[in-house]
Formats: sequence, C-alpha cells, structure tokens
Amino acid sequence: MTEWVPEGQTVNQIYYLSVLATLRERVRKKRPELWKNNSWILHQDNALAHNALSVKQYLAGKRTPVLEHAPYSPDLAPWRFTNDKNYAPTYSWILHQDNAPAHNALSVKQYLAGKRTPVLEHAPYSPDLAPCDFILFPKMKSALKGTRSESMEAVKQKTAELLKALTNEDFQHCFDQWKKRMEMCVARGGEYIEGEHLNVE
Repeated sequence: MTEWVPEGQTVNQIYYLSVLATLRERVRKKRPELWKNNSWILHQDNALAHNALSVKQYLAGKRTPVLEHAPYSPDLAPWRFTNDKNYAPTYSWILHQDNAPAHNALSVKQYLAGKRTPVLEHAPYSPDLAPCDFILFPKMKSALKGTRSESMEAVKQKTAELLKALTNEDFQHCFDQWKKRMEMCVARGGEYIEGEHLNVE
C-alpha cells in the first residue's frame, strides 16, 4: 500500500492511526486468508508517531502482530535499502543533521530523496550524539567566554573566524569522538546515559 502524506500534514499519532486503520482494511480486502488467520505482521521503524502510546494501544486492542524495529538502526529498515544497483551509487559524502523540525519536514525529506542525497539518520532524543553539540558549540563557547562584542555583526565575524580556524586535526578529533559515542550508545542498547558518564576520551 502506498500512502502519500497530504501537503502540510504532520505525521503525528492521530494521522498515523488513520493510516493504520486504512492499512488494516486493505489487508482484510486484499489478503483475506492472512486476515482470517491473523498471520500477517506489521513492521514499522521507530518514528515518534509509530511509538506513540495511543498507537501501541490501538494495535494491541486490534491484536495486530508487530515486528519490533531495533532502536537506532535505520539500516535495518527495508525502505532504506534496495536491490536495484542503479539506485545505490557509491557516495563520497553523506549529509548528517539532527532532528530539528525543519530538518524532518516532509518537503525537506522529499527534496533530499529527489536529489538522491545520502543522509545519515540521527537517533531521536540524542543531542549528545550530534557533533555540533559536543564539539563545535563547546569549543566556540570556550573561545568566546569573557569577551565583549559591540554588535551582533561583531559576534558573527568572530564566530566566522573561529570556524575558519578549525584544522583537519579538529575535524578528525570530532569524528573520532562521534564514533566512540555511537559505539557507547550501541553497547548500552540505546539506554539513557547521564552526563557525567559521557567522558569518552
């Protein structure tokens, strides 16, 4: 079943519940033998709408079998990969962005998909896995601490100078720390980690 989200529609739990109702009706009509025996399985990734309590209660109430998706594992979602070799060129760069609303907007996702831009998904509720949050912003904050600026333009200029001053070693250190934090997250099964335990040096 292909379900296009209407323009301007937020994929929240209310909307997703309507999609699930439509899906169940399609299964009932198109695959009556599976419907009768309840021998079909729903697989969905860990999008917020999918994990909403109301959605889980709805699926449980309808006795819909669900195949759980591993946390922080976008590469295990079937729609992320394909057997079409022409669709999977070798990329030399990957876009990474956090889960700011603007980044997750439908129009943005459609644009990136249309341009076949490779995107590295960011784990939800994980600012400590965002390189800007644990390397760039603290580094700039430290450099600007105690300084006074006469105007916003002066702040912008100083910030630009700091960004231009970043070296290859700075970026390498950033990626090394990023990798260690990702590995720590995987090792703990995605569990919450208190700030004092985030020293990965």
